[in-house]
Amino acid sequence: MNSIQYQATELWQTLSDQDTGAIYQKAVHKTWQLLKQLSRLLLLLLLFGTAIVVWVWSVGFQSGSGFRMWLEKNSDPDTIALKAIEILLFPFKLASIWLEKQAKELLGWDLNLTELPPAESSKPIAEGEQKAIGVAAPLKKK
Repeated sequence: MNSIQYQATELWQTLSDQDTGAIYQKAVHKTWQLLKQLSRLLLLLLLFGTAIVVWVWSVGFQSGSGFRMWLEKNSDPDTIALKAIEILLFPFKLASIWLEKQAKELLGWDLNLTELPPAESSKPIAEGEQKAIGVAAPLKKK
């Protein structure tokens, strides 16, 4: 029983010491400060995430609306296909421009990659006229 009484007395002295109260008061103050800062950070991150979601939604809505209006104006499938191909090839066009510029600046070469001959225009095929890409035309019998 003596060791229990000794331990209880030692604990009571530690708790009633003025330094212990000051240390715990500082710890509680610092913990409260940390919780406030953490809650502010989480609130700001939540607001930022909400702003990003709203921005992405509005950009998607506006681009979808613009695409729909463009489709309604250009309902011709050939025009739509040509525009889609142009959009898909745009990064390659930029890469060729950059490559030509770098070759001219660094090596002194003039590649003329961006001055390609114009492509064959897309005309509707007349009746009786056959066109095939990559396939030989049928031979005519004599």
